[in-house]
Amino acid sequence: MVRRNETFPPVTMGHTRGHGCRDLLVYCISGRCHHSVTMNGDWLPDETPVRSLCSRMVCTRCGKVRDLYADFTSVTVPPGAAQGFAVATPEVVFRGLCQDCQATTD
Repeated sequence: MVRRNETFPPVTMGHTRGHGCRDLLVYCISGRCHHSVTMNGDWLPDETPVRSLCSRMVCTRCGKVRDLYADFTSVTVPPGAAQGFAVATPEVVFRGLCQDCQATTD
């Protein structure tokens, strides 16, 4: 079944906290350097939208980032591979070349 023009209410910090998640993983805006930092989100009000909870596609040449709305809930850590982590949700990032970068050559 293909879903088109479907809208969902934004995920908020309150919703995220309700699932036991209190920290945010924040990435560098460039999308190229792969720098990130984990920060506590307790200071944010419950109604603060958290836009970046969807999967991403990142261009490795220009850094363009696009959200990818797809269901990755079936992605799991193989038995015995969690290394002591209590894994809650998967985070999926696809890296490659965007359409504009594919059309140009260096």
